[in-house]
Amino acid sequence: MAYTGNCKTMRKNQTRQKINTPGAIIAATAIEHNLTLITSDRDFDNIKGLSILHPESLSML
Repeated sequence: MAYTGNCKTMRKNQTRQKINTPGAIIAATAIEHNLTLITSDRDFDNIKGLSILHPESLSML
């Protein structure tokens, strides 16, 4: 049920944020399951409650 709520919230906020429907579903899934999203896509940066890791921020060994 919370997943559905997260998806609806993401879609409602879509006009304020630059994110498409598949992106909203990905973000809602990550939030619901308390996962970190690994992406180079900066469109996810301002989503409340979403933990993001940008690969380019990692130093290469």
